[in-house]
Amino acid sequence: MILCEFGPEGREVEFRDALELVVAHSLDAVIPALERLEAARQSGKWIAGWMGYEAGSAFEPVLAAMDPRTAEGPLLIFGIYDGPQNPADCGAAAGEVRLAPLVPQVTREDYRAAFALTQDYILAGDIYQINLTFPLESRLLEGNPLGLYHALRARQPVGFGAFADLGIGPVVVSRSPELFLTLDASGGSRRGR
Repeated sequence: MILCEFGPEGREVEFRDALELVVAHSLDAVIPALERLEAARQSGKWIAGWMGYEAGSAFEPVLAAMDPRTAEGPLLIFGIYDGPQNPADCGAAAGEVRLAPLVPQVTREDYRAAFALTQDYILAGDIYQINLTFPLESRLLEGNPLGLYHALRARQPVGFGAFADLGIGPVVVSRSPELFLTLDASGGSRRGR
């Protein structure tokens, strides 16, 4: 199941029972997977799913040769659907949801070194902007991923959000509006915001 929330009014739609799942486990499978999805879209189907950041390396030969993957699992998972549904439970109460404390997955020293390198790149004129982030780890102590999505939705009003559980790979809970793409009627892509 996928729940997608978009627009300033927080409209939510649901995708269930995919006609087909398209999965890429390697960089060389990303472009063919996206081509399959585009063919389905052009035939009138809807597509919904997620693509990991690392899949972007499939578009740049220099990056593909370095294969930056740090985790196991798929690079993208999308379902092909006849269309979205209006979810019956989009306003559902989250119930009790509790997370373990967030734990940074980098040391303070490693972050300082990355920050210094970022400054060096900017000063050298090699780049003009970097989003220097680091992963945090937690786990659900109480509740489930869908409950977490609803709890975050109630506390974090954003223009775009999603919950994606396609039955394989990780469950994705997102409240990050900068990470969404849409296609316009002509098939041109644009950022979700």
